[in-house]
Amino acid sequence: MSPRISLRVLALVNVAFVMVGAFDTQTALSAFPILQRSIASASSDFPYQVQVFYVMLAVNTLFLAALAVCSYYVWRLRPLGRLLGNVVFGAEVGYWLSRYAVKFALLEWRGERAQLVRNSIAAVNALGNLGLSTQFDIWYPLIALVLLNFLYLRLRSANLDGVQAKSAETASS
Repeated sequence: MSPRISLRVLALVNVAFVMVGAFDTQTALSAFPILQRSIASASSDFPYQVQVFYVMLAVNTLFLAALAVCSYYVWRLRPLGRLLGNVVFGAEVGYWLSRYAVKFALLEWRGERAQLVRNSIAAVNALGNLGLSTQFDIWYPLIALVLLNFLYLRLRSANLDGVQAKSAETASS
């Protein structure tokens, strides 16, 4: 399969993840009040749940919007698509890994406040990161990062081969 077609398929897959993520984000927004009511009796154990939820939701929404923009430029086969893809997927991987680093740091941070922050993160983690959960479940950011760079390199080499063949053809005539 040509790199042009493969990059366009990758752009369509990105758009599919954006659409699924947007639907999941909307679902999380509608489900959050139910979560709040269900743990209302123990709200003193989860005092930061609202702030943590909305920060996670904002981060997910920003990543989905950036992925939509990236998909447009990848579809158009622009070099900016590769740059944006590297930034978006690299940042998603960084966010993915930072979630574990934050959890570890909070485990090392002793005290009641750390326990309350950990509880709040644990309570809303599944809903707050619902927009990106499909991607993270199958390691899509890592896979897409490798595919994107590989396909852009193949596209560049195919374009260079075409230019060299054309210049050799004009030189011989």
